[in-house]
Amino acid sequence: MFCKHCGKEIESEYKYCKYCGEELIDAPLENKSTEKENTQNRENNIKKLFQLESEYKKREKSTIVAFLLWFFFGGLAVHRFYSRRYASGTILLIINLAFTITAIVKGSYYWLLTIIPALWIFIDLFLIRGMVREENYKIRRFVERIIK
Repeated sequence: MFCKHCGKEIESEYKYCKYCGEELIDAPLENKSTEKENTQNRENNIKKLFQLESEYKKREKSTIVAFLLWFFFGGLAVHRFYSRRYASGTILLIINLAFTITAIVKGSYYWLLTIIPALWIFIDLFLIRGMVREENYKIRRFVERIIK
């Protein structure tokens, strides 16, 4: 074995180098195996990170898609279903359909009922970004749990 401080050859049973007097705690071979383990750990961590990012990108929700769904299908609450707000999406859909059907059938001033879901849909315009951000946060935590 070689001393890691002075580099001279010494016998492996010594605890101190007879040339420089330094303590021999770790043998050089043990250091090499530790370096290999550290390198493997780093490589595994990098692989996990890439796997995490690729899996997250597959499942990630887009804010632009949510806005487009709101614009074209806001009355059907599709933007809420897209951001996994199933309960509120179902409620909005039922209210909107019920009030719209009532306004068509009854006529007269019943069309004023459609203002309620219309106002909700308008307010969603300002909430979409937060809904998508929160859903993406949940997706990231889920993917992290899967990968670990």
